[in-house]
Amino acid sequence: MKISKPHFKWIIPFIKRPKLELRKPKFELPRPTQNRMTVLVLVTIWFLLSGGIYILIEKPTALAFTSTGSPIFLYPQFDRMFLLEGLVAGILFIVGGIGFILLYQSTKYAYDPKYANLLLYAGIALILVSYFGVNYMLESKLNPYAFRKFGGTSQAP
Repeated sequence: MKISKPHFKWIIPFIKRPKLELRKPKFELPRPTQNRMTVLVLVTIWFLLSGGIYILIEKPTALAFTSTGSPIFLYPQFDRMFLLEGLVAGILFIVGGIGFILLYQSTKYAYDPKYANLLLYAGIALILVSYFGVNYMLESKLNPYAFRKFGGTSQAP
């Protein structure tokens, strides 16, 4: 059985019906690669852990100076921070994260114990540096007079 097209008589003979196919348009965004997504997640975590939202809202100064002219890197109050303090804390968190990644990578090289031990010791060292660095910053903020290096003095006010 043959289906024929309908024949229309047009008033003006040289105008013909257009041949159009209406389709729903496809809208697709390019999918990012896994490496780009990993970098985006790590940068977002670093931004949040280093106090990026606080920095954007409060706009703190980079550092301050005492009356004698020596720089203060850590704000003496616990609820505020300098810009440099947030960046250093974020870098220490990233160093600790890289240490954990090295620990994980060391488990993949069981057939090469020398390389696995190198990754293991490097990961442990980075985790310890990060832990003690953040702990030192926190302790010096809680008791600024005990640490002279980051702006505290040995005398109470």
